[in-house]
Amino acid sequence: MAVSSKPANSIGEYLTDRGWISGVELHYARQSQGQLGGRLETCLLAQRALDEEQLLEALCEFHRLPAADAHDLHRASDEALRAVPAEVARRLRAVPFGIVGDELWVAVETAADESIGAELASITDLPIRLHISSEPRIAEALERHYDVACSQRIRQLLPRLDRKAAEPTAAPVLASSTQERAPATSAPQSDSGINVIPAGVLSALERRLTHTRTSQEIFTTLLDYFGREFRRVAIFRLSVDLVQGWMGRGGDIDEKKLRQLRLKLDQPSVFLNLLQGAPFHLGTLPPMDTHDALAATLGGSLPTETLLLPIRLAGRLVAVVYCDRGEQGMAGIDLGELQRMAAVAATSLERHLLHRKLRKTWAMRGLR
Repeated sequence: MAVSSKPANSIGEYLTDRGWISGVELHYARQSQGQLGGRLETCLLAQRALDEEQLLEALCEFHRLPAADAHDLHRASDEALRAVPAEVARRLRAVPFGIVGDELWVAVETAADESIGAELASITDLPIRLHISSEPRIAEALERHYDVACSQRIRQLLPRLDRKAAEPTAAPVLASSTQERAPATSAPQSDSGINVIPAGVLSALERRLTHTRTSQEIFTTLLDYFGREFRRVAIFRLSVDLVQGWMGRGGDIDEKKLRQLRLKLDQPSVFLNLLQGAPFHLGTLPPMDTHDALAATLGGSLPTETLLLPIRLAGRLVAVVYCDRGEQGMAGIDLGELQRMAAVAATSLERHLLHRKLRKTWAMRGLR
C-alpha cells in the first residue's frame, strides 16, 4: 500500500496513511471520542482496531519519541517520582519513571504541547527526556503513583490490555450457514461474571462477515455474535420516515410481532437521536410513546440499561442493533468491540450492495 508523502496531522491520519486502521475504524473512533471524550487512540484501542503494542509503535513514529510501556511505568523509581509534584504530574498528564545519568525520564501521552518538557525542566532543575505512552497507561500510572483517580472507562479497558499477551492465537472457525452447527456452549466469563467474547471468535466472526453474500446473512451473523453477550437482540431497518422491526433473538421476542412494528421517525425517540448523528445509545430509554411500543414488541418491558448501535452507509442510517441484558445491566461490556463489529457489518453491507448494483448493470448490458 502506498504511503502518502504528506506529513500526517494527527495520529488517526498517520495510522490510516499506513494502512494500520481502516477509514471506517477511524470514523467510528472519532464518533466515540466525540461522545465519550479522551484521546482518539484510546477509542481505537477500545474498538480493537489495533493492539497496544502496535499503538505504541505508531505513537513513537508519529511523535518521534522513545516509548515507555506498562512495565516501565509500573517500576518507576521513587527518586524520579519525588522529582515531580503530584499536582504537576496530574495537570501535565506526565509520569516520571527514572533518572538516567543526569536526565529525568518522563512519560507523556502526547508531545503536541512542546512546553511540557520546558516546564518540567524548570520545576526539577534536571534535563528532561520525554517518552511517549498511551493514555490508559498514563492514567494507570498516575493512579498507582500519585493517587489520581482513573476514569471508569479506562479502568474497564486496562484488564483487557493486560490480558492481551495471554489471549489464544488460534481462531476457532464459526460454522457457515450451510454447515451443521456445533452444540452451543457457555461463553467464558471474567472474574466479575461478565461474559467475555474470546479473541479467536471475534476474528473468525470478522472473516465470516467479510465473506457474507446477502444482507440477511450479514445481520444473521450479527445476531449470532451479539446473542453470545446479550439476553435480547433485535435489528431494525430504517426507511425515509419509518423504523421497521426485522430480526430478533432471545428473551420473549416474537419475530412475527417484531416485523409488524412500525415507528415514525418524526416522533421523539432514541432512533431519531441516532438518525441525527449520535454514535450509540447506552443507558435508560426515557418514557415515550415510541419506546412503549418498542417495549411491548420486545416482551412487555425494557430494562434500565439498553444499548443501541447504528449501522450507517455513507453516513446514512440504514439499520439499528438493539441489545439488553435484562436486569443484569451493561457493566463490563466492551463497547469498542461492539462498535467495531457494527462497522465491519456496515462495510460488508456496502460491498454487498455494490456487487448487486454491478450485477444489475451487467445484466442490463447482456454481460455475465
